Amino acid sequence: MEKKTSFRFFNVDRLAANHPTFVESIRRISDIEPASRRERKLAQDYDVRLEVMEDDGQHCICGELTRIQRINMPSEVIENGISALTTINPLGHSIVFRYNSERGILGIQNNSRIISPSRFGQYISEHNGAEFYKFVPILTRDAWERFLNGGVRRLCVSVAGAENLANLPQEEAASIAISRLSEAYDAPRITIEMSMGHGKGGLADDIKGFVRSMMNKIEEDDLHVESMQAISDDKSINEGKIDFLDDVLSQTRIIDYHERDPEINYNIRKIVLRELMRDMNA
Repeated sequence: MEKKTSFRFFNVDRLAANHPTFVESIRRISDIEPASRRERKLAQDYDVRLEVMEDDGQHCICGELTRIQRINMPSEVIENGISALTTINPLGHSIVFRYNSERGILGIQNNSRIISPSRFGQYISEHNGAEFYKFVPILTRDAWERFLNGGVRRLCVSVAGAENLANLPQEEAASIAISRLSEAYDAPRITIEMSMGHGKGGLADDIKGFVRSMMNKIEEDDLHVESMQAISDDKSINEGKIDFLDDVLSQTRIIDYHERDPEINYNIRKIVLRELMRDMNA
């Protein structure tokens, strides 16, 4: 059975030097036996556990996360209709991940209906008792370099759940303005544009720090960044236009899955992700 499967890539930032490394956290969870004790409830009807963790070459680990389904079970198709599933066990829906500790790069199967990257981070936090890491989406090299090296003429950001921007660093005036507008006018969705207009030069360099913070927030479930676009004074590519959502580094492959065997399917996806990351020297 062939199916289109996509993968996304993140820099994993440790929030403090005294926190365990990402690999140490994953290993601690993996050491818990049996696997049922690794399960954590992240929200109502949102139960997740680490299924597999293994070494995958020098500086790399890979593994599988399972979201456990216990309600709203699908029906079983029989000759004359449908019936309740014959199994009494919950169902499992899984994604694969791979982490290169030398590069600090995480590759993860992109299926937010199963487990989003932010839920992966939350799962680790539930085991650690605190948030230790940030997953920052990796942009295509071209887009990020053009943004960092050039002046920014215009930035437009549209977010839903804007009131949750209040917990960004307080020195970031744009995040404060957006969150206050949302709270003052009971507006869950806010769009803000900052531009030089017809004036010369570019926006203050602090705007790049704001964009970095927003990139940190892209994968969080309580804040949906619907669009984030900039115009750089580097017009050499696409007239200076940078779309931070479209230019997030991702790869899609057509995978021929086994119809029933979860171990075979895990190994198939693991190999695909390994090859993709090796192509990017990770």
